[in-house]
Amino acid sequence: MPALRVAVIGPGLMGRGIATLFAHSGARVGIVGTSLTRAQDSLRTLDDAGAGSFEAVELESRFVADADLVVESVRETLAEKREVLAAVDAVNSGGLLVTNTSSLDLDALSEVLSRPQRFAGMHFLNPPTETWVIEVVGCRHTEPAELDSLCEVTRGLGRLPLVLHKPVAGYVWNRLQFALLRECLHLLEEGVCDVDTIDAAVSEGLAPRWLAVGPLGTVDLGGPAVFGQIAAELFPLLGCEPGLVDAFPESGGAGFHSWSPDERGRRQRLRVQALRMARDLRSTRALAPEASR
Repeated sequence: MPALRVAVIGPGLMGRGIATLFAHSGARVGIVGTSLTRAQDSLRTLDDAGAGSFEAVELESRFVADADLVVESVRETLAEKREVLAAVDAVNSGGLLVTNTSSLDLDALSEVLSRPQRFAGMHFLNPPTETWVIEVVGCRHTEPAELDSLCEVTRGLGRLPLVLHKPVAGYVWNRLQFALLRECLHLLEEGVCDVDTIDAAVSEGLAPRWLAVGPLGTVDLGGPAVFGQIAAELFPLLGCEPGLVDAFPESGGAGFHSWSPDERGRRQRLRVQALRMARDLRSTRALAPEASR
């Protein structure tokens, strides 16, 4: 079978990670930048492709026109993404077209397309080469068969597709992540505890449990009735102030932690190690008898 031909538009950090992921799976990958020079510069920073191959191409190239899959991963603005998607729609008539967004309205993005039925969201998490889930969600026009194809593509990458039955702002990953972040900020703002305590509560307490069975599985193991009683007490008290968004450190600042550059690098390496350990645990979970039911 011919190698999948994938065009990745956006030579930034996420685009390069997505391109590397596809190339390592054996795909032929074309990287598209705002100019051919930008794409070529990005190409020089990529790891060895392994079984696949990279090339720098222009958006109007034959490679993009014939691509089986085009992944748009430019800046997270509606105007810029719509401009790129419309340009791809004009040159590629047969492939699948996806956007790597988790915050923009898919229906609004699809309005510039002549064939919105082949368009969907495919949200890669950062870093794409180390995270093991990809969110797959359609707009109102997306054909079910196209979503099935994207799920097969995702599995071909060795990843688990998180399929949404309908689009929602933030998809699943960010809605869950920011619901927890909102409460973390609330606890900080109220002076309940400090940054290290909050991080430890998650990394040493919640994360290991959730890594094994997920939050809803944790409810099943702990007893739904007990969790229901606690929820009745806590849900009305959880932080929901709109002003909490201002509690994030300013861009370019030190952040919540005063990490040195060396310490930040160590933490990043530790995160990669944790993601790889989670992959191994996932393989163990898949062997459990319940997985076959």
